[in-house]
Amino acid sequence: LKTNELRQRLAELERIVGQKQLEIDFLNKLLELGSTELGFDLKKSFSPPPSNGTGSVKPNTDTG
Repeated sequence: LKTNELRQRLAELERIVGQKQLEIDFLNKLLELGSTELGFDLKKSFSPPPSNGTGSVKPNTDTG
């Protein structure tokens, strides 16, 4: 009984991941087409700075 529930949950999660991947692919294509139309890279222009991967935030040491 538990195995069947886990299989159903796995199928649901795989479906969700598939939908998210389709959404990502669509948005990437939209960025690509928009970049071509506008003549500059929208992805580079509006993407956040890369993460340092630590999950921590550096304190602001700016005294100004």
